[in-house]
Amino acid sequence: DLLTRLFAAYKGTNAVAQATATSIGTIPYTAAPNHIGDTASVTGTLVDAYTSKSGTVFLDFCKSYKACPFSAVIFADDVAKFGDLSRYTGHPVTVTGKITSYQSQPEMVLSDPSQLSR
Repeated sequence: DLLTRLFAAYKGTNAVAQATATSIGTIPYTAAPNHIGDTASVTGTLVDAYTSKSGTVFLDFCKSYKACPFSAVIFADDVAKFGDLSRYTGHPVTVTGKITSYQSQPEMVLSDPSQLSR
C-alpha cells in the first residue's frame, strides 16, 4: 500500500522518525528537562543564535546558556538550509523534534528548517 511504500522510500531518513514519533504536544522550554526522550514542540523567546568556531549554531533561550534548561542545536552541515537565523532573535519561536540530553543538558538537534518556526 501507499504508506508502506512511503516508509520504504524514506527509510533511514529523519522524516520517518519524525512522522512516526508521537508528540507530547507543545511545552515551554523550561519544561524540557522533564521530557528528555520525548518528541515535542518547544516554545520560548530566542535570545541568541550563537555560531561556534566549528560552524555549529546554538539557539539559546536564556542569556546564560550554561544555566539554561534547554537549547536547540543546528550542526554546521545543516546551517545553510536555515538561512539568516538572526531574524528569529528576540522573537517567540517553536522548535519541534526529539528532546535529548547532551552532557546532562536538554537539547534538540534541528536538521530541517521545518523544525523551526516563528
